[in-house]
This record gives sequence, structure tokens and C-alpha cells, in this order.
Amino acid sequence: MKKELVFSLLYFLILIIELIAGSNAEYHHIRYVTKPLLTISLGIFVFPDRKHYPHLLNFILLALFFSFLGDIFLLFDDSYFIAGLLAFFIAHIMYISAFFKTKFFSPKRFAVITTALLIYAIPILYLIIPEAGSLLPYIILYVIILMIMVKTVYLRKGYVNRLSYQLALIGALLFLISDSLLALDKFVTEIPNITILVMSTYGVAQFLIVNGALIEKTNKRNLYNYFINQAT
Repeated sequence: MKKELVFSLLYFLILIIELIAGSNAEYHHIRYVTKPLLTISLGIFVFPDRKHYPHLLNFILLALFFSFLGDIFLLFDDSYFIAGLLAFFIAHIMYISAFFKTKFFSPKRFAVITTALLIYAIPILYLIIPEAGSLLPYIILYVIILMIMVKTVYLRKGYVNRLSYQLALIGALLFLISDSLLALDKFVTEIPNITILVMSTYGVAQFLIVNGALIEKTNKRNLYNYFINQAT
């Protein structure tokens, strides 16, 4: 438990520094370290267990690698936006590959989550589409794969332990919110404190998804288990 607790504290320290740097232009250069360090640190945390659970954790590592590339591309100007979008598109495919199993599929639950995601996504797309221009096909494809990732995580209910399910699902939903905020800010209207909003939801999302994956197979005790046990 000590290793997981120490890692969790270090990870959120990095995230806090990233948020401070992102909200102050004079510290922007620090983000070239802190932003990619989020996924690098998660990869280092996952790496020791990959040999025991290769299918799940190798795909998680690939998702983190492509997220790392996406983070790097999006740190630069808009000329790298498509590259960043593609990197995160592949990252979501890796997360889908990590979590998907055919036995998870339930037509009823699939219909529920699909309806909920469409209700969420259609108003946002309605605002974005007129402003997207030539980027529209890329955005539509990205939204589709992002929604499939959320569906895949949602459909795990009842097949994995509850904590694993909850952490990964909350993480997937936060990823959806983070990307939605980023898209609205880029294409619709400037959102105050957008870097803090996007990076806080994104940073927590990656942390929860990765811990949800680890707990599914290894039952590792992490920061959440620690607080739960302390409370009981």
C-alpha cells in the first residue's frame, strides 16, 4: 500500500504544479515537463505488473504512450492539433482494446449508455460543427471513438470488482468532459481558466482509468483503498 500511496501523492503534486503553470503565462515553460510527466509517471507505475497481465497492461501502456504524444503535440501551436487528435484517437483505441471483452455486451445496457452519450454529445456537436471547418471529419471520428471508449468501460459492470469499475468509469467520463471543454473553448467560445479545467479533469481521468485497470487484475491497494480502510 505504501508504494501506491506515495505514487498517488507524487502524481497529484505533479498535477498541481501543472495546473499552477497552466494558469500563469510566466510559468508556461514548466508545462513542457509537468504535462508529459503525468503519463510518464503512470507508465512507470504500471510497468512492473505488465508481465503478469500482458493483455490488459500492455494496452494500458500503449494508451499512455499515445496520450503522452498527444500531450506533447497539444503543447505547441494549432499546426499540431491534428497530430494531437490522432495520438489521442489511437490512445482511446488502446483503452478500448484493454477493457473490451465480448461477454460484457448487453443490448439493453448498450442502448442506455448510447442514448445517454448522444444526449450529451449532440448539443456540443451542434455548437462545434459550424465552426469546425475542414477539421469536422476528424472531430466526428474522434467523438465516435471517445464514445466507444466510454461505452466499453461502462459495460464492464458486473464482470469486474466494484472499485475497478467505478474508478475506470469515472475516469472515462472525466476524459469525455475534459475533451468537451477543450473543443468548446477551441471552436465555440473562450472559457475562463480553460487550462485548469481541462488539465484537472484530464489528469484525474488518466489516474482513475489506470488505477481501475490495475485493480481489475491485481487488486492493488491504492490511495482510495487506504482511505476506505481508514474510514471503516
